[in-house]
Amino acid sequence: MKDLTIIIPIYNEYSSVLKRTLDSLNIQFKLNKDNTDVIIINDNGRGIKLGWFKQFHNLDIKYYYQTINKGPGQARQQGIDMARSKYITFIDNGDIWTDAWAYHYFTEDCLNKDLISCWYPYYVEKSGGNPLFKDLYDDIWVFSKFFKLDYLRHNNIRFHPKLFVNEDIHFMRTFITNVFVNNESYECMHLPIYGKTFNRESLSFKNDAEILYTAFDDYLFANADVWDRFSGDINTLEYSKKCINAVFFTAYYALYNFTLRPKAVKYIDKCIQTLKSIYAKYKQYLTMSEEGFEMVKWDYKEKPPYSYATFLASLEA
Repeated sequence: MKDLTIIIPIYNEYSSVLKRTLDSLNIQFKLNKDNTDVIIINDNGRGIKLGWFKQFHNLDIKYYYQTINKGPGQARQQGIDMARSKYITFIDNGDIWTDAWAYHYFTEDCLNKDLISCWYPYYVEKSGGNPLFKDLYDDIWVFSKFFKLDYLRHNNIRFHPKLFVNEDIHFMRTFITNVFVNNESYECMHLPIYGKTFNRESLSFKNDAEILYTAFDDYLFANADVWDRFSGDINTLEYSKKCINAVFFTAYYALYNFTLRPKAVKYIDKCIQTLKSIYAKYKQYLTMSEEGFEMVKWDYKEKPPYSYATFLASLEA
């Protein structure tokens, strides 16, 4: 059995974007075809000829093309189902492993843990401007994490089939709450080995923006379901509070940005009614603070002209 499977979901990005990711893996110290699989799941997007992958001579690449577009969550889940290794990890197309010793650090220090999480530098690419560099650590997104495959399968932790966006947040909340409840092993590598690229001009970002407003209601219900299943356990209470605050703060930014999209306006009332239906249950745990939600702000083009407190107060009606 191999040590690791690296899962990369792709859609309509050009091969030059994927090459940046695969180049960063191809130079990894000790990573080779005997210990690591790389599974690339194309979610019914622009095709790639199999011969193109031969240039990455150190990588055992398995390429799978989905004939139906199912979203990044189900693309990642396809990779999990195909994996036959001790651990899996995810890399988004265009992102990189920033340190050529990343695989070595993983194998030397962190095997036999249920979850290994790493620090990462976050690059915000701006057209005509300098990129923003920020070192971050989080327990919300699936990138910069290594998961023990047997743990995922034993606890039936899977990507939600209805979520086309924010699917990784739901996956991580389910995983982390299981870890807290069962007092499982967890390791944080204090090394910035994953480089996350945020590019508002990318095709993948534009695709997410179009899908978000049609799937936001499912996102609200799915994350509320995680809260309902785990909030009764004292070990998960603080984490659950953080999760439910993230849901409402995301709604604060998302709903205003929906008003700027003609296609999205018709979904706003439905989302607001959903928020009102769960607000009474969770309002005692909500805070007015905007700290800790920087990445939510980056995901949306415009900041709402009203405060977060005003937004929450509107849900009282």
